[in-house]
Amino acid sequence: MTVHFTLQGKGGFGKSMIAGFIAQYYIDKGQPPLGIDTDPVNATLKSMKALAARDIQLLDGNRIDTSAFDDVVEMILNYAGPVVVDNGASSFIPLSNYLAENPAVKVLQDAGRTVIVHSIITGGPSYLETVDGFYQVVEAMPAGVKIVVWINDFFGPVLSADGKPFEDLPIYEKTRDRIAAILRLRQKTAETFGQDIRTMLEKRQTFAEAIADKDTRLMAKQRLKSTQDEIYQQLALIA
Repeated sequence: MTVHFTLQGKGGFGKSMIAGFIAQYYIDKGQPPLGIDTDPVNATLKSMKALAARDIQLLDGNRIDTSAFDDVVEMILNYAGPVVVDNGASSFIPLSNYLAENPAVKVLQDAGRTVIVHSIITGGPSYLETVDGFYQVVEAMPAGVKIVVWINDFFGPVLSADGKPFEDLPIYEKTRDRIAAILRLRQKTAETFGQDIRTMLEKRQTFAEAIADKDTRLMAKQRLKSTQDEIYQQLALIA
Protein backbone atom coordinates (compact mmCIF):
# COMPACT_ATOMS: atom_id res chain seq x y z
CA MET A 1 0.00 0.00 0.00
CA THR A 2 1.02 3.59 -0.57
CA VAL A 3 1.67 6.34 1.97
CA HIS A 4 1.52 9.90 0.63
CA PHE A 5 3.08 12.88 2.43
CA THR A 6 2.55 16.44 1.18
CA LEU A 7 5.54 18.59 2.13
CA GLN A 8 6.20 22.21 1.23
CA GLY A 9 7.69 24.99 3.33
CA LYS A 10 5.49 27.68 1.77
CA GLY A 11 1.85 27.70 2.79
CA GLY A 12 -1.19 28.70 0.77
CA PHE A 13 -0.15 27.29 -2.59
CA GLY A 14 -2.17 24.12 -3.00
CA LYS A 15 -0.54 21.57 -0.69
CA SER A 16 -3.69 20.69 1.27
CA MET A 17 -5.79 20.89 -1.89
CA ILE A 18 -3.57 18.26 -3.50
CA ALA A 19 -3.73 16.08 -0.38
CA GLY A 20 -7.51 16.31 -0.65
CA PHE A 21 -7.43 15.33 -4.32
CA ILE A 22 -5.30 12.27 -3.53
CA ALA A 23 -7.70 11.20 -0.76
CA GLN A 24 -10.70 11.67 -3.06
CA TYR A 25 -9.03 9.63 -5.78
CA TYR A 26 -8.77 6.64 -3.49
CA ILE A 27 -12.32 7.08 -2.15
CA ASP A 28 -13.69 7.09 -5.69
CA LYS A 29 -11.68 3.94 -6.44
CA GLY A 30 -13.39 2.21 -3.52
CA GLN A 31 -10.23 2.29 -1.39
CA PRO A 32 -11.00 4.78 1.40
CA PRO A 33 -7.67 6.08 2.72
CA LEU A 34 -6.55 6.92 6.20
CA GLY A 35 -6.30 10.70 6.13
CA ILE A 36 -4.05 12.40 8.68
CA ASP A 37 -3.93 16.19 9.03
CA THR A 38 -0.89 17.47 10.94
CA ASP A 39 -1.26 21.15 10.03
CA PRO A 40 -1.31 23.06 13.37
CA VAL A 41 -2.61 26.27 11.74
CA ASN A 42 -5.03 25.31 8.95
CA ALA A 43 -6.39 21.78 9.26
CA THR A 44 -7.86 21.86 5.73
CA LEU A 45 -7.91 18.11 5.19
CA LYS A 46 -9.68 17.57 8.52
CA SER A 47 -12.26 20.25 7.64
CA MET A 48 -13.49 18.20 4.64
CA LYS A 49 -15.90 15.92 6.49
CA ALA A 50 -16.27 13.47 3.59
CA LEU A 51 -12.59 12.56 3.93
CA ALA A 52 -12.90 11.62 7.62
CA ALA A 53 -9.28 12.68 8.25
CA ARG A 54 -7.78 12.57 11.72
CA ASP A 55 -6.26 15.68 13.27
CA ILE A 56 -2.86 14.89 14.82
CA GLN A 57 -0.70 17.54 16.49
CA LEU A 58 2.96 16.86 15.80
CA LEU A 59 4.40 20.09 17.18
CA ASP A 60 5.17 20.89 20.79
CA GLY A 61 5.96 24.57 20.47
CA ASN A 62 8.50 24.71 17.64
CA ARG A 63 9.72 21.16 18.13
CA ILE A 64 8.40 17.95 16.67
CA ASP A 65 6.70 15.77 19.26
CA THR A 66 8.54 12.54 18.56
CA SER A 67 6.05 10.39 20.45
CA ALA A 68 3.17 11.88 18.44
CA PHE A 69 4.84 11.01 15.15
CA ASP A 70 5.72 7.58 16.45
CA ASP A 71 1.97 7.17 16.99
CA VAL A 72 1.34 8.27 13.39
CA VAL A 73 3.76 5.63 12.09
CA GLU A 74 1.92 2.96 14.07
CA MET A 75 -1.43 4.23 12.78
CA ILE A 76 -0.13 3.91 9.22
CA LEU A 77 1.20 0.40 9.83
CA ASN A 78 -2.10 -0.70 11.38
CA TYR A 79 -4.14 0.55 8.41
CA ALA A 80 -4.61 -1.88 5.55
CA GLY A 81 -5.28 0.73 2.84
CA PRO A 82 -3.62 3.82 1.39
CA VAL A 83 -2.68 6.74 3.63
CA VAL A 84 -2.56 10.50 2.98
CA VAL A 85 -0.67 12.73 5.42
CA ASP A 86 -1.05 16.50 4.99
CA ASN A 87 1.64 18.50 6.74
CA GLY A 88 1.51 22.21 7.57
CA ALA A 89 4.09 24.74 6.40
CA SER A 90 5.00 25.57 10.00
CA SER A 91 6.01 21.98 10.73
CA PHE A 92 7.70 21.43 7.36
CA ILE A 93 11.29 21.62 8.62
CA PRO A 94 10.76 19.66 11.87
CA LEU A 95 8.88 16.88 10.09
CA SER A 96 11.39 16.76 7.22
CA ASN A 97 14.20 16.48 9.76
CA TYR A 98 12.36 13.76 11.64
CA LEU A 99 11.87 11.71 8.48
CA ALA A 100 15.52 12.21 7.55
CA GLU A 101 16.99 11.40 10.98
CA ASN A 102 14.69 8.61 12.17
CA PRO A 103 14.06 5.20 10.57
CA ALA A 104 10.36 5.91 10.02
CA VAL A 105 10.61 5.63 6.24
CA LYS A 106 12.58 2.38 6.47
CA VAL A 107 10.07 0.95 8.93
CA LEU A 108 7.24 1.76 6.50
CA GLN A 109 9.14 0.37 3.53
CA ASP A 110 10.11 -2.80 5.38
CA ALA A 111 6.40 -3.31 6.10
CA GLY A 112 5.65 -3.18 2.38
CA ARG A 113 4.55 0.45 2.16
CA THR A 114 5.53 2.62 -0.79
CA VAL A 115 6.37 6.11 0.49
CA ILE A 116 5.62 9.04 -1.84
CA VAL A 117 6.38 12.66 -0.97
CA HIS A 118 4.57 15.37 -2.90
CA SER A 119 6.13 18.84 -3.25
CA ILE A 120 4.47 21.80 -4.96
CA ILE A 121 6.14 24.41 -7.16
CA THR A 122 4.08 27.47 -8.02
CA GLY A 123 4.46 30.41 -10.36
CA GLY A 124 4.50 34.10 -9.52
CA PRO A 125 6.34 35.77 -6.62
CA SER A 126 6.71 32.55 -4.62
CA TYR A 127 8.35 30.60 -7.42
CA LEU A 128 11.89 30.64 -5.98
CA GLU A 129 10.67 29.89 -2.46
CA THR A 130 8.70 26.84 -3.57
CA VAL A 131 11.61 25.62 -5.71
CA ASP A 132 13.80 25.90 -2.62
CA GLY A 133 11.19 23.97 -0.60
CA PHE A 134 11.24 21.22 -3.20
CA TYR A 135 15.04 21.04 -3.05
CA GLN A 136 14.92 20.78 0.75
CA VAL A 137 12.59 17.80 0.37
CA VAL A 138 14.99 16.11 -2.05
CA GLU A 139 17.93 16.70 0.29
CA ALA A 140 16.06 15.46 3.37
CA MET A 141 14.34 12.34 2.05
CA PRO A 142 16.21 9.03 2.29
CA ALA A 143 16.77 6.78 -0.71
CA GLY A 144 13.77 4.83 -1.89
CA VAL A 145 11.27 7.62 -1.27
CA LYS A 146 9.42 8.53 -4.45
CA ILE A 147 9.23 12.28 -4.91
CA VAL A 148 6.40 13.73 -6.97
CA VAL A 149 6.59 17.34 -8.16
CA TRP A 150 3.36 19.22 -8.71
CA ILE A 151 3.63 22.18 -11.07
CA ASN A 152 0.83 24.48 -9.94
CA ASP A 153 0.04 26.99 -12.69
CA PHE A 154 -3.00 28.37 -10.86
CA PHE A 155 -1.07 31.44 -9.70
CA GLY A 156 0.57 31.94 -13.07
CA PRO A 157 2.92 30.04 -15.39
CA VAL A 158 5.65 28.20 -13.49
CA LEU A 159 8.67 29.73 -15.19
CA SER A 160 12.05 30.99 -14.03
CA ALA A 161 12.99 34.66 -14.28
CA ASP A 162 14.39 34.03 -17.76
CA GLY A 163 11.25 32.20 -18.91
CA LYS A 164 12.41 28.60 -18.60
CA PRO A 165 10.10 25.78 -17.43
CA PHE A 166 11.13 23.67 -14.44
CA GLU A 167 12.34 20.82 -16.65
CA ASP A 168 14.89 23.10 -18.33
CA LEU A 169 16.49 24.32 -15.10
CA PRO A 170 19.78 23.10 -13.59
CA ILE A 171 17.94 22.09 -10.40
CA TYR A 172 15.88 19.61 -12.40
CA GLU A 173 19.00 18.08 -13.93
CA LYS A 174 20.48 17.87 -10.45
CA THR A 175 17.47 16.13 -8.93
CA ARG A 176 15.83 14.27 -11.81
CA ASP A 177 16.99 10.87 -10.60
CA ARG A 178 14.96 11.43 -7.39
CA ILE A 179 11.78 12.54 -9.16
CA ALA A 180 9.22 9.79 -9.74
CA ALA A 181 6.79 11.99 -11.68
CA ILE A 182 5.89 15.56 -12.55
CA LEU A 183 2.16 16.28 -12.33
CA ARG A 184 0.39 19.53 -13.19
CA LEU A 185 -2.45 21.68 -11.98
CA ARG A 186 -3.04 23.57 -15.19
CA GLN A 187 -4.10 27.19 -15.22
CA LYS A 188 -7.79 27.55 -16.05
CA THR A 189 -10.00 30.50 -16.87
CA ALA A 190 -10.39 32.31 -13.55
CA GLU A 191 -14.00 33.38 -14.11
CA THR A 192 -15.22 29.82 -14.78
CA PHE A 193 -12.97 26.90 -13.83
CA GLY A 194 -11.13 28.93 -11.20
CA GLN A 195 -14.31 30.12 -9.54
CA ASP A 196 -15.77 26.61 -9.57
CA ILE A 197 -12.75 25.25 -7.71
CA ARG A 198 -12.71 28.17 -5.25
CA THR A 199 -16.40 27.66 -4.43
CA MET A 200 -15.86 23.93 -3.92
CA LEU A 201 -12.93 24.55 -1.58
CA GLU A 202 -14.73 27.29 0.34
CA LYS A 203 -17.59 24.88 0.99
CA ARG A 204 -15.07 22.21 2.05
CA GLN A 205 -16.55 19.88 -0.55
CA THR A 206 -15.10 17.01 -2.50
CA PHE A 207 -15.55 16.87 -6.27
CA ALA A 208 -18.35 14.34 -5.80
CA GLU A 209 -20.16 16.56 -3.29
CA ALA A 210 -19.80 19.70 -5.41
CA ILE A 211 -21.02 17.92 -8.55
CA ALA A 212 -24.01 16.51 -6.66
CA ASP A 213 -24.81 19.85 -4.97
CA LYS A 214 -28.17 21.21 -6.16
CA ASP A 215 -26.73 24.72 -5.99
CA THR A 216 -23.96 23.89 -8.48
CA ARG A 217 -25.03 24.96 -11.95
CA LEU A 218 -25.00 22.52 -14.85
CA MET A 219 -21.97 23.92 -16.68
CA ALA A 220 -20.06 24.25 -13.41
CA LYS A 221 -20.70 20.54 -12.80
CA GLN A 222 -19.25 19.76 -16.23
CA ARG A 223 -16.16 21.89 -15.60
CA LEU A 224 -15.59 20.28 -12.21
CA LYS A 225 -15.92 16.81 -13.72
CA SER A 226 -13.43 17.73 -16.45
CA THR A 227 -10.95 19.01 -13.86
CA GLN A 228 -11.46 15.92 -11.69
CA ASP A 229 -10.82 13.61 -14.66
CA GLU A 230 -7.64 15.51 -15.57
CA ILE A 231 -6.28 15.22 -12.04
CA TYR A 232 -7.30 11.57 -11.59
CA GLN A 233 -5.65 10.57 -14.88
CA GLN A 234 -2.37 11.94 -13.57
CA LEU A 235 -2.76 10.36 -10.11
CA ALA A 236 -3.34 6.99 -11.75
CA LEU A 237 0.30 7.12 -12.83
CA ILE A 238 1.64 7.15 -9.29
CA ALA A 239 -1.09 6.24 -6.75
